[in-house]
Amino acid sequence: PLKFLEFDFADFLPDSTEFVVHSRKVSNTHSVDLKLQFHVGSAILDERDTTNVKQLSDLRNTLFYIDEDEDRTLIDVRLTGMASPEGNFLSNKELAARRARTVEREVVSFIGNPNKVMTEEAKVAKWEWVADSLEYDGHKSIAQEIREITEKFPGNIAVQNSHISKI
Repeated sequence: PLKFLEFDFADFLPDSTEFVVHSRKVSNTHSVDLKLQFHVGSAILDERDTTNVKQLSDLRNTLFYIDEDEDRTLIDVRLTGMASPEGNFLSNKELAARRARTVEREVVSFIGNPNKVMTEEAKVAKWEWVADSLEYDGHKSIAQEIREITEKFPGNIAVQNSHISKI
């Protein structure tokens, strides 16, 4: 049916000056989950652990990439130091805080002064998390024993520690 129609788009095409490129900043979040290993009872990173070396190198590369890309801005870095639940809770909480500060120093060495973007938190792991980790590593019977103790004595960390230390 359109076979006999003639089309002329010259009058309908917009002038090239009507095309304006609008740029906008797109929010792009990037999260890096590091599981760095420290010496037992210490805030000193285990430098012999090849996983630590690789994870810190990957973090350095990610931060460098963000710094070099003019379309990206580092908004915040959140650090969580962890310590296992064995022993005194307050000592473990302080150890977790020292571990977070150790990693903070590493990050500062990559990005300079991060005062406006750096936050840190200290946590003492729950026995349930330890059980999950043990189970993941193939120690299912120990993980099950820990779960039974935490279920038998919920909320009583001192009693849990006492029983779990005997495993």
